[in-house]
Amino acid sequence: MCCPKCKSELPDGSVACDVCGWELSADEQSEWVVLGSVEQQVFADLARETLNSQDIPNVIVSKGGFFGSVGLNFNPLFDSRKSWVSEVSVPVAHAAAAAELLDGILGDKWKRKDP
Repeated sequence: MCCPKCKSELPDGSVACDVCGWELSADEQSEWVVLGSVEQQVFADLARETLNSQDIPNVIVSKGGFFGSVGLNFNPLFDSRKSWVSEVSVPVAHAAAAAELLDGILGDKWKRKDP
């Protein structure tokens, strides 16, 4: 799981982030799952806003680009042929609702992770 504030990787069972000190809410402390991936920043932003509008906790992290899992993407500066890929994660309790929302909003612009 990643910290909702600084995006640092947190060990399972964490109640606060060791890096920034963010205290996790009950939803944030629950088990999280990677739902799938989105290949363009505009669609990752749309996924984030859609999930936020429905009060579904979420973390969207870039898995491509110059800094990889840090979340920064400089692909367009170095190679415009590479795609911008982000993973969408939500608490397990919200996974079904979040996947249904993203299917409806993003359609084929996102790919569900294989179970």
